[in-house]
Amino acid sequence: MNYLWTCLLALLLVTSGCSNDDNLIQNPEVKSFDSKQFGFTFQYPLDWSERIQDLPNNWAISRGQDTIIFMVRGSDKIDLLELGKRQAMSDTIGNSSAVVSKEVAEQVYGMVTLTNFNDQQWYTYAIEFKGESVDSIISGTLCGSHEILMVLVSSIATYDQNKETYTKLLESFTCNLQ
Repeated sequence: MNYLWTCLLALLLVTSGCSNDDNLIQNPEVKSFDSKQFGFTFQYPLDWSERIQDLPNNWAISRGQDTIIFMVRGSDKIDLLELGKRQAMSDTIGNSSAVVSKEVAEQVYGMVTLTNFNDQQWYTYAIEFKGESVDSIISGTLCGSHEILMVLVSSIATYDQNKETYTKLLESFTCNLQ
């Protein structure tokens, strides 16, 4: 768990932006994010702001201390559930080469579900950070030959509200490459 928390904080500090094309806005209460390079778009509330730095495949939007991080990485996998299980194992156990018991693997794999938002299939799972003041939701999908990860890092106090925003963001996601 500390591994994921450390990674999430590190990613939060070194996130990057993509062009924000105001011509795409159809709802005056949201902004549109358009990645022409990776072929996807989504919308997010006006009270969230982009965090921009110089990384080519990581972005974030934030409101206060709450953040949604976006990562793009190449993927040769087609099985979305397998990608989700692999990501969940990495997030909960770390990238350790230690052998994981069958019971632990089943528990981690059991966290991952497949869900459709706006005709786009996503794997999704949540992580509670016991003893910390944050919770997280991790979702991933395929867009062309890339895996798109979205990670909500939210304070417990605003988690329910942010979960709703996160869900709306997933519902607004469009991959233009499939």
